[in-house]
This record gives sequence, structure tokens and C-alpha cells, in this order.
Amino acid sequence: MSTGDKRRYASAAFITLLILSVFWPSPVVSINRLWINEPIDVDDLSFLGREAPSWDVVFWFFAGLLLLLILQSAESHDYRAPLAQLRALRFERALLRPVLLRLLIGAVLTVVVWLAALTAVRFRYPG
Repeated sequence: MSTGDKRRYASAAFITLLILSVFWPSPVVSINRLWINEPIDVDDLSFLGREAPSWDVVFWFFAGLLLLLILQSAESHDYRAPLAQLRALRFERALLRPVLLRLLIGAVLTVVVWLAALTAVRFRYPG
């Protein structure tokens, strides 16, 4: 198989996994409803990472399997070359402080918005 074909298959598999992450666990719920009819922890309105962690484990199993398949399809088995390129990167230390400051400001704003929204929901729907 040529390198171009391997890249196309890897790209298609990644896009499929990305789409599956948006709709997960709806395929499982639909299959259960059509053929199996067993009670499960999730429903059509569930979303990845919200209701049942055991279903997230299944999704991340598929993601890990895809990663292994992509790594196995690589042309070279020398995985040290990308690591050497990563180590060769040099960051300008003068930019470190402003970037960390902006990251901290973003995190604080996220927490403030989260808490404000949570307070509004609790005020509107007490109990």
C-alpha cells in the first residue's frame, strides 16, 4: 500500500472518530433499541463524558485502537525522529510570562462564568 493511501485511510479513520465523538453513544443506543432491547445506562440525549463513564471507556478504547492502527501504518518504525524534532524546538523566554498570564486570566474568567451560570440555574430551579 502506498504512503498516500495510508494517509488517506488514517485521515478517514480520524474524521470518523471525530464524528463518532459528537454522536457517541447514539449508535450504541440505536443498535440496542433495534436489536438487543436491554436496559443500558445511557439514552439518546447522553453525551460523551456526562452520564456513564463506562461508555466513555468504550469510546476511548476505539480511539486508542485507531491510534495503534495509525502508528502501525507508518512508513518508518523509528519514532525517535519526531521526538528529536520536538526537543529541537526553542521557545523565546520573553513570551513565556505574557502567555502564562493570559492563560491564567482565561482560566479565571472561565471559572467566573461557570459559577455565575451555575448560580443562575440554582436560583431559577432550586432544590
